[in-house]
Amino acid sequence: MKISSLIISILCASAFNSMAFQVKNNIDYLFNLSLEELLKVKVTGSTLTPKELKIVPSAVTMFTHQEINNLGLDTLDELMNLVPGFQSYRSSISSIDYPFSSRGRRIGNPGSEILILVDGTRLAEPRTSGSILIVPKYPLVQIERVEFIRGPGSAVYGSNAMMGVINIITRSNVNEMNVSYGFFNRRKGHLLTSKKIGGVTVDFFGYIDMDEGDNYRVEDTFSVNRIGTEDPRDLANLNMKLQWQDTFLNLQHSQYKVEDFYSFDNLSNGFNEESARLTIFSLKQDFDWRAIESYIRLDYARSRFTTSQQLSAPGTFAAISSPASDDALFGIADFNDNTETRILWNNDWGIKPQSSLQFGIELRHIHIPESFFENNFDVGDLTSGIIPIRYYGSLLATTLIQAASKRDIVGLYGQYQHQLFENTHLTLGLRHDDFSSIGSQLSPRFGFSAQSNFTRAFKRWTGTTPHQYRGRSQ
Repeated sequence: MKISSLIISILCASAFNSMAFQVKNNIDYLFNLSLEELLKVKVTGSTLTPKELKIVPSAVTMFTHQEINNLGLDTLDELMNLVPGFQSYRSSISSIDYPFSSRGRRIGNPGSEILILVDGTRLAEPRTSGSILIVPKYPLVQIERVEFIRGPGSAVYGSNAMMGVINIITRSNVNEMNVSYGFFNRRKGHLLTSKKIGGVTVDFFGYIDMDEGDNYRVEDTFSVNRIGTEDPRDLANLNMKLQWQDTFLNLQHSQYKVEDFYSFDNLSNGFNEESARLTIFSLKQDFDWRAIESYIRLDYARSRFTTSQQLSAPGTFAAISSPASDDALFGIADFNDNTETRILWNNDWGIKPQSSLQFGIELRHIHIPESFFENNFDVGDLTSGIIPIRYYGSLLATTLIQAASKRDIVGLYGQYQHQLFENTHLTLGLRHDDFSSIGSQLSPRFGFSAQSNFTRAFKRWTGTTPHQYRGRSQ
C-alpha cells in the first residue's frame, strides 16, 4: 500500500524532531468552563452558522478532542455507541464494516441516510453516497470537534441527511506524533504537524493502523465443520490542508485492505478480501460583500471498492455446469473510477443583530462507470436460470453488475434565523432539490427554542409534510 509506506516514512523521519512532542491542546480551556459556559459552546452543523448548543433547532451531542482522548477510543464507529440515538455494530459483510444507524432505522448497508461532513466536505462514496463501505474506521485522533445531529437534516444539506448529520471539524495548528504496538501484532501511528511557509499555512495528518487479526473458531459456511479464521487489516489515512489568506485547499485520502474472515456472510480463507480507497480534493474561497459573508466550494471525489468472495460450496454446480466442474463459485467485484463533482455557493447575510439569512445553491454531478463481475461460473446464467451454467475454469469478467450512469443534482436553499426575545429564537428554512431522471424534493424546516432559566429550555422543530427534510439517497 503506497500511501501506508509514505506515512510510515514520514512518521519515522519526524521521530527525530523533539518539538513534535511539545504540544498544548488548543481546547484545554473547555475544562475551565462552568456548566453554563459549556452550553454556550458553538455548534455549526445544525444551521450552517455558529450557534450556542442550547438554542440550535436540533438534538445535538458534541465531543471535543480532549473528551474523546479521555475515553480511550480509536475510531468514529466506536464513539457512535456513546451517542444517544446512534448505533454501530460489527457485521458479517466483512471484518471491517461497522454499519451505523440513527434512532434505530437503517435503510441500507452503505449508510447513505446519515451524512458525514469533514470540514464541510461530504465524506461518502460517489457510487452509494454512503461512507460505511469506503471509510469504515475514521480515526478519532484527527478530530478537534464532532457534532452528532439526530433527526432529519435535508432542509439544510439536501440528500443523504434524512436520518442525521455527523459534522467533523479536524485539528489544526498541532504538532504531535504517536507510535504504539499492541496485541495481534498491531502497529499504529499518527503524525500531526503544522508549518507556515511564507504566507501559506500547512497542516498535515498521517495515520496508519495494521494488525494480523484475532484467531476465531467458527462454523464453516459451506459445511458442518468448524474452521479457524483470522481478520487481519491494514488502514491508512491522510489529510493535508493549506491556507493562504481566504483561500483553502484540502486533500483527503483513505484506504484499507482486509483478508479472510467473512465476506457478505460467507467464509473463505485465502480468497475472501476487501479493499477500498477514497480520495477527495477540495478548494474553498471566502469573500465578503457588505453584510454578506460568502464562500464558494469545489469538491472532487474519486473512489474504488473491490470485494472477492466465495459464493458456494464445492460441487454445487457439478450437475448443471458446462463443462461440468466440482469447483466452488468464486467472484471478484471491482467498482472503480466512481466520481462526484460538487460546487457549493453559500451566503450568510447579517440583516440585523437579531436576524440573519442563509441562502445558496449546490450542484452535484455523479458519474458511475459500468462494472463487471469476474467469475469462474457465469453468474449471469445463474441469475437468469440458464442451464447449463457456463464454467470458465478461471475468473473472467463476463457478468455486468453495474450499468454506467450519471446523475445531476441541483439544490436551492434558504434559512431565516431571528432572535424574538433575549432567550427565544426562531428558525425557518426551505430547500428544493432536483434529481435528474428521478424528480424533485421540497424539504421545509421550522425550529423554535426558548430558555426560561439556566436549567430549563424548550425546543420544537418540525416540517410541514410527512417526509420532512427527506432527501433521496443515490
